[in-house]
Amino acid sequence: GSPLVATYLGGTAEIFEDVETARLVPAGDAASLAAAIVQLYRDADLRRRFSAAARERVCREFSLTKAAEGLAEVWGDVLADRG
Repeated sequence: GSPLVATYLGGTAEIFEDVETARLVPAGDAASLAAAIVQLYRDADLRRRFSAAARERVCREFSLTKAAEGLAEVWGDVLADRG
């Protein structure tokens, strides 16, 4: 449930939703990074909204149940190919 400030690097944008749960800035842009951190630091309401949205998204999209279902699907495909 923590708000996030990160760079667009790797899969960051696919995991975190800029505007709803995080502030994403271009890699190497120190000024944008600092501005995003300051904005979250100064705006308690924004931090609360980001925190709530981040927690809800993680519980919905990255639960242990969902991970286990994904693994079961992968291994089911692997075992079916061996059969």
